[in-house]
Amino acid sequence: MSSTDEKLVRFINLLHVRTEEGKIIWSQTPVFGVYKITLPSLHTVEVGSNDWDSHFIKIYNPCSTLMECSKNLNGIVDLHSVAKRQALKVSERLDQLLKYLEGMS
Repeated sequence: MSSTDEKLVRFINLLHVRTEEGKIIWSQTPVFGVYKITLPSLHTVEVGSNDWDSHFIKIYNPCSTLMECSKNLNGIVDLHSVAKRQALKVSERLDQLLKYLEGMS
C-alpha cells in the first residue's frame, strides 16, 4: 500500500468516526447513492456506490477539481453506510415508523 493509500485509509476512518460523533453532516447529491460533505477548507468529499461491489471516495479541491478518486479501500463501505444513514435521516425515520406502529395496538 502506498503512502497516499495509507493516508486515504486514515482519512476514511476519521470521516467515519467524526460522522458517528455527529461532527460531520453528510447530504444527498442528485446522484443516487452518492453523499457529500464540504469541509471548512472548502474541499468537498463524496462517498458513493455504483453497485454493491464498488464503493468510492472522491476528494475535490476548492476549485472543484477532482484530486483523488479511490475505489474499494478499507473502510469505504462502512463510511458509505453511515453517510447514507445520516443523510437520509434513517434513525429519525425509524423512530417515526416505530411510534406509528406501536400506536396501532
